[in-house]
Amino acid sequence: IIGGAMSSVYRLSPNEQSCLLHQKNCERRKSRLVHVREQEKAHSRDIAKRDSLKRKAEKELLEEHIRALTESCLEAELRSLEDKYSKTLEGLGQGQKAAQYINDECSRIQELRVLLAAKQQARARERHSTALKQCAAKRSADQANKECTLQRRKDAFEKERQASRDTVPGLMSPHMLVLNLAADKGRKVKLKEVEGYSLSYYHIPNSMVERAGTDERLGVDAHQMARDVTNRDAVVEARCHVIHQEQSERSWLRHSQALKRVKLEKEKDRMLAEIGNLEREDRVRRQRSLSRKPLDIFQPPQQRLDALHEQQREMEQAFEGLCLKAYTALR
Repeated sequence: IIGGAMSSVYRLSPNEQSCLLHQKNCERRKSRLVHVREQEKAHSRDIAKRDSLKRKAEKELLEEHIRALTESCLEAELRSLEDKYSKTLEGLGQGQKAAQYINDECSRIQELRVLLAAKQQARARERHSTALKQCAAKRSADQANKECTLQRRKDAFEKERQASRDTVPGLMSPHMLVLNLAADKGRKVKLKEVEGYSLSYYHIPNSMVERAGTDERLGVDAHQMARDVTNRDAVVEARCHVIHQEQSERSWLRHSQALKRVKLEKEKDRMLAEIGNLEREDRVRRQRSLSRKPLDIFQPPQQRLDALHEQQREMEQAFEGLCLKAYTALR
């Protein structure tokens, strides 16, 4: 319609012109979108190729590093094994020599032990003999001392008896005292003081009576003895009081310590229960927070990037599909 000789005769209406312009714009937009899509695909292919090359290079470097590390480890192990082997070869036969040396040492030690035991037995026999001699000498000395003491006592007794005979020549003998009991039967003694009492009967003469507090050899005083007994009882009572007080203090201390232990055990149980509850709550909280997190954070970075690129491609394809549907609807 537009070209040729009929161009001067027919003209496009405004609606046709607007439709034609709209069609051209749509075609131009579609071609631009196709071009952009092709560019994006080429760019994504380049990026994927670069990433694959980079991963391949990193993989090769890692393989080389691991290979070098394993080779160095193997070489070190081989060197260590060679050193151990050389050391074992050098020490070959040392065990037999050491065993022979140990046997010689054991035999020498056994001989020394036998000699030492013999010396100890000889010393023990010497000590036993000296101890027996000392015991015999001590026993004989004790016997001599006892004999001397008995002899001195006998001599002293004889001297005292002789002195008493010389001082009281007319004193009656004991058998005469017993015979004269009937003669003193009518004699009555009235005592008004405690000192008048004696340790024997009243009919014995005063020269033969031993009174309390009068004999210098005894030196006994009833009042002093009573005071001593009273003081001793007071000391014993005070000691018993102190012991009872110490026992009560120790029992109170044991009670307080046991109460503290019981309180500490209860506090420990309570703290353990609280800690268990807190751990349970923290576990539940972490599980909830973990369940709310997206799953892609557990994926490797490269896989996540691939997923993002795939999502972008799908979105672009969906957008292109919508644009094509709109274009076909307009036509």
